[in-house]
Amino acid sequence: YRVILDEVDGHIYFDGRDFIATDAEARIGKNSASGSYTHDITNQQFRFLLNGQLDPPDIKGWFREWWPNFWSSFDFSAGAPLAEVDVQGRWRQGPETSVFVYADGYSPVIKGVPLKRVTTRIFVRPHYYDALDLLAVGQAGSARGTFLRQHIPYTTQLNSMEFAFTS
Repeated sequence: YRVILDEVDGHIYFDGRDFIATDAEARIGKNSASGSYTHDITNQQFRFLLNGQLDPPDIKGWFREWWPNFWSSFDFSAGAPLAEVDVQGRWRQGPETSVFVYADGYSPVIKGVPLKRVTTRIFVRPHYYDALDLLAVGQAGSARGTFLRQHIPYTTQLNSMEFAFTS
């Protein structure tokens, strides 16, 4: 669905209702992931449980504009972050989609600032980004904390932002 997979492998079970892929592996360019995927075709509910390495904009086709908008301030050209991801929801029902991510990235550039390392646990929904824990290590020091960023639904307009960091 608007994302070209270069390679897919795994074990598949389908009984006419439930599609289940276990021991799944996928590759998109330099990105790779392994884990599982379940899909109930009667109600379009799905869940991905994956481990791997991903530059998030490379899967923008699976999401609406909120996904590329969120990641537009990040540059992972030095190397995609290692990640563990839990994505679940209902296909074509973006507000029902939730994305939990643990990510560990080396040498990212965020909003034009080069960093040595960033590690985070984050919950993402359309127009809602909650970094439950974030560690950013730069040349001169580090910062650890949380942030919550909310946009007015279906716009790119910031509604609120809260953050608390110790550096």
